[in-house]
Amino acid sequence: MKGINLGNVVLSIFNILILNILVLPLKLYRNALLTLSKMQDNTPEKEEKTDTELPLYRWIVSVFDTLIVLTYPVGILIAIIGTAYYNAFIVFLTVITYTYFFPFYWGFLKESIILILSIIDSLKKISNQQKDSNP
Repeated sequence: MKGINLGNVVLSIFNILILNILVLPLKLYRNALLTLSKMQDNTPEKEEKTDTELPLYRWIVSVFDTLIVLTYPVGILIAIIGTAYYNAFIVFLTVITYTYFFPFYWGFLKESIILILSIIDSLKKISNQQKDSNP
């Protein structure tokens, strides 16, 4: 098979299936932290069009960002309490592992809801355009 570098294919597979899965929760966490920190910097002049047209959309996004940010502190607290209660280190490791990957869950839900709301908004705009063009 000419033109195919199997070394690059194996490295790409390793990067996509192993490294990205290990790094993605931290990226999601960092992005949520940045989004929440920028929310307080928004002045009324800087508000985006979506903030005024779709307040529910912005609120849902901020709720999921908040859940992502709270995942690690709450997970660590649950791991410590669970370890003290059950007196087993395996409880700590299990809870920490679930906690580390839990931002995937919140991120998936967040993006699914954003997609659904975007589709609804697009359908609403199409409907309004059709009403305007047909008097």
